[in-house]
Amino acid sequence: MNSHQRRVCDRYWPYDIHLQCGNDLLDEILEWLTETFGSCSFKGKRMPVWCYRPEWVAGRGNFTMHPYGASLFFRREKDYALFLLKWEPAGWQ
Repeated sequence: MNSHQRRVCDRYWPYDIHLQCGNDLLDEILEWLTETFGSCSFKGKRMPVWCYRPEWVAGRGNFTMHPYGASLFFRREKDYALFLLKWEPAGWQ
């Protein structure tokens, strides 16, 4: 996600969740989101319903970064509520 997409995301997606989970669970969540709400691509004229920003933690060694979760953003409250109902015990904050 580039800086323009990050600014747009912070402005137009008011409902956000910060996940701290493993890659397997995150892949499952992203697959469900794509099946349920469609793609989160910024390439078309229409803005996506949801988007995400991966989060990284610095590891040992020379500039190594390891993924540890993601931030999910939703445009509508009903989509946000549906996500919470489906994935509540998944380990998000």
